[in-house]
Amino acid sequence: MELAEKADCRLNSEGGENMTNEQEHRLEVILEDMNGKFDLLLEGHATIDRKMDRFLVQALENHREVMATIKTMHDSLASKLDSFEGEGGRPRSAYPRTGEKGRLIYPQ
Repeated sequence: MELAEKADCRLNSEGGENMTNEQEHRLEVILEDMNGKFDLLLEGHATIDRKMDRFLVQALENHREVMATIKTMHDSLASKLDSFEGEGGRPRSAYPRTGEKGRLIYPQ
C-alpha cells in the first residue's frame, strides 16, 4: 500500500471527511515529492559515507608511510650518534630523547 493510500485510509478511519479527488491528488503529489527528497537525502548520506571510508583508508596509509620514514630516520640518527659517541663526542644522554606522545625530553 502506498503512502498516499495509507494517509487516505487513516483519514477515513478516523471519521474525517472524505477527501475530494483534487485534495487526494495534491496529497499524492506532496507525498511523492517528499519520497523523492528522502531518496536524495539517503543517497547523499551513502555517498558521504563512502567518501569518508576512502579518506580513512588513505589517511591510515599515509600515517604508516610517515611512521616508517620517521623510524628509518630515527634509526639512522641513532647509529650516527652511537658512532659519534664512540669517537669521543658527547654521550648520547646529552641529547634530547622522545618521550610519551613523541614529545622531546631534554636532559637536565
